[in-house]
Amino acid sequence: MCRQRQRLCGLQNISLDTMTFPEDDSMDIHKTFREVMLQAADKGRVTAGLYTCARVLQMAPEGVMMCVMPVETEHDDLVHMQHVLIEAHCREHRITLVKVDCTLKLEQLLLLPVSAQRKPKDNDLSCVIVQIAKEGKTQLERKFLNRCLKHPDDLVIQIPA
Repeated sequence: MCRQRQRLCGLQNISLDTMTFPEDDSMDIHKTFREVMLQAADKGRVTAGLYTCARVLQMAPEGVMMCVMPVETEHDDLVHMQHVLIEAHCREHRITLVKVDCTLKLEQLLLLPVSAQRKPKDNDLSCVIVQIAKEGKTQLERKFLNRCLKHPDDLVIQIPA
């Protein structure tokens, strides 16, 4: 199963396919996503888990900067329905919805660097939210979110390995 997931996620033959934008060639959206996520995780602003994220989105959507979900589809109809509802909720509250190419790479990005905020139950990465910092969005976060707004439906972030 793990080997199959690795193949699906492209971990055996990782290519450095990146999407750059002509407006700012120095801005690689995939690497920027990685940096934004690492900074947010380091500051304890990342929440993982479908049910935990749904609760935060319901209680305080104004404090959520973005919602991250993998494009991989599980064969669980209930999870799929919850993803659809969370996507609709994010659109309704104008929360940036970011799709990523692989759950396994998201797990490597968020769970391998052990932080004080990490709990053993935080391995459900079918939905991840990043909350807005008390001091507001950083310049890097604003740039990333602006790029996402220009490509709202067709952008899938390929997390660099």
